[in-house]
Amino acid sequence: MAIDDKGGIDYSWDTIGSENSVWFEFNGGNQLKKVDVEGQTVALLDNAKDPSAEFIAFYQSIDHTLNGNHVTLKGKIKTEGVILHAGIWLRIDGASEVLAFDNMGNRPITGNTEWQEVSVVLPLSLKDRKIFFGGIVSGPGKAWFDDFKLEVDGKPLTNRHFLKISKLPAETKRPFQNPNDPILQLTTVTELQVQSLVLLARTWGFVKYHHMQVAAGQINMDAELNAILPLVLNAASPKEVQSVIVDWLDTLGEITPCAESCYSDNAFLSQPSLSWVLNEQYLGAELSNKLRDIYKNRGFKENYYLSSVGERLLPANESQYALASVQDARFRLLTLFRFWNAVKYYSPYNELLSQLWEQKLQQLIPVLLAADTETGFYMATKQMLAANEDSHTALIDNGSPATNKALFGEFTLPLFVKHIDGQWAVTAVIDGSSEIVIGDVIASINGKDLNEKAAELMPYVSASNDAVKYRQIAPLLNRTFSREAEIKLADGREESVTALTFEDRQGFAERIDTFDAHPMKMQAADGIGYINLAKVNGDNHFQVMQWAKKQKGLILDLRNYPEFMPATLLNEFSRSTLDFAQFKKPDWTTPGRFIPSQQSYGTFKPIYNPNALDKHLVVLVNEDTQSRAEFTAMAFRRLPNALILGSQTAGTDGDVAPLALPYPGWSTWITGLEVTGPAGAQVQKLGIIADIPVEQTVSDLKQGKDTQLEQAIKWIQSPEFEQKTPSKIQI
Repeated sequence: MAIDDKGGIDYSWDTIGSENSVWFEFNGGNQLKKVDVEGQTVALLDNAKDPSAEFIAFYQSIDHTLNGNHVTLKGKIKTEGVILHAGIWLRIDGASEVLAFDNMGNRPITGNTEWQEVSVVLPLSLKDRKIFFGGIVSGPGKAWFDDFKLEVDGKPLTNRHFLKISKLPAETKRPFQNPNDPILQLTTVTELQVQSLVLLARTWGFVKYHHMQVAAGQINMDAELNAILPLVLNAASPKEVQSVIVDWLDTLGEITPCAESCYSDNAFLSQPSLSWVLNEQYLGAELSNKLRDIYKNRGFKENYYLSSVGERLLPANESQYALASVQDARFRLLTLFRFWNAVKYYSPYNELLSQLWEQKLQQLIPVLLAADTETGFYMATKQMLAANEDSHTALIDNGSPATNKALFGEFTLPLFVKHIDGQWAVTAVIDGSSEIVIGDVIASINGKDLNEKAAELMPYVSASNDAVKYRQIAPLLNRTFSREAEIKLADGREESVTALTFEDRQGFAERIDTFDAHPMKMQAADGIGYINLAKVNGDNHFQVMQWAKKQKGLILDLRNYPEFMPATLLNEFSRSTLDFAQFKKPDWTTPGRFIPSQQSYGTFKPIYNPNALDKHLVVLVNEDTQSRAEFTAMAFRRLPNALILGSQTAGTDGDVAPLALPYPGWSTWITGLEVTGPAGAQVQKLGIIADIPVEQTVSDLKQGKDTQLEQAIKWIQSPEFEQKTPSKIQI
């Protein structure tokens, strides 16, 4: 950021292209230029020919908190040949997360347009730490920019708006800061203590997301849990537990009636997920009334532990504690309470779980308490995350490579396996040093039956359905603790194999599927083209689609993760508006409730290409089809001439919300938006149900056949194809 001699921001384009430029590029190689237009120096973003990224953008940043209610970015823009989206953008970051963002994605400028003034407005808060602003072009096209200016509450932004921020009490009153503090050693609990901790977990999370003083950053909820835990554990009766919690609530500060500023809709309190608050028999009248008072006075516009990005609500200010010990029961319970409540209030799919989320809390408390070693805590955390039954909710363990190796082994077999027909079949061989070949079925490794080992790992694997559980388990099955491994095959053969170190594996993917060998495009049969959507990107998109136009039918492979979002691809295949999904977003005013989205994420509106490809289309899916790939499959399914063929997909859709866990380097994700079919059909956990179910078999694998691809060719050639379309599944 540069300040001019009047204390304002330097918006000039003169420095573009120099080492001293105040403007910087995202995703580009010299695609930002300064050019002369009618005697005026302006900025140009040029993404017109073979773009190398889905978007290019430029920006400047301000490392300050601003004094005001709203910040506005104004600017002028002119476009040429913009296919997807051009606009200006504004983003506000907090200490560790994005707080607000708008890139005009819901009101894009497309096509050829003359100069017009546009603006973006975002709310300011005391949590703001950095502001980014600039211009963007998504997809092919050009855009010129000029006359940028930032305003705070309608007045030009200058350095007089910069605030010196003192830390909030929640930022300073952090636990686990003194390694000499005594720890709480506890690995077993009585039934009374379990029920006491269940009540505390519920109450602590309720306060965290509803209490006005917590929302204002006046209270550090991690520190509060540390303080109250011993008192709850020592309580001699349920009534004494209630009394301890009531006394604790009284220390959190006054609940000031918010009168007209309160959120008036309190009906959600009677819903099953929160009805416990009204249960005086469970809580006692005094505690129930205090919680109701907190709920009815939740008039805050900001929450220290939440940030809003678009329509997502993201956990914020979740600290990690380098000085904490896993031997401290308070630390282990904090991990559980933080995760359990984030899921309870901000995951849209709790009603689809195989068991009530409250029941899982009761089961997980003894699991976490018993895990007072590094390896035990690692596995207990994985079991906790797996309880959410969401393929997004994996343990990102950047801080624990040694623990991972200690649990699963530091060596990896030079082959890859996949669960097919209830067996573990070899899908790829790395070095060919043994007689094992693709299609062989492994019965055991070093004397351990693979099905037994998989069953032991099942409780620790985060997945929305069993197909994904097997996918996640596969890389763990070929991990070993010794360099030499003895493999017994289902046909009775025995092979000795030298395993690879992690260093040996450099250059190999974590998993290799039989389908990874397929090229970006190929002639699958006479007049039938195959496209691997994982390999289609901005560099080759135009050439691939020109080739596709020459085909009579097309097979699109989504057994992978596509580079493009659906709209980019649908522009090639549809001239009509398509409604292919519904979204629900978390309700800021009422934690735990999801309401219809105001955005058109699940609607495709064609922007260009009057010569859309009108061909028989088969989309391939399997357990590797997850998240964006499933969303893309949902979109293609609504085309009048498309069918889905394959096996069960991951059943994991909706944008993710990252959540930092207390252990340094550990984090996870939870799904943050609900996605269903256009008329509400469920996709989560079920996955994309194929119009034509086709499973891969071990026999076909051994023969080198891609069963699903072969069946796709037959269906495109079949006269029955048109009887199956348009698809009537998962509407």
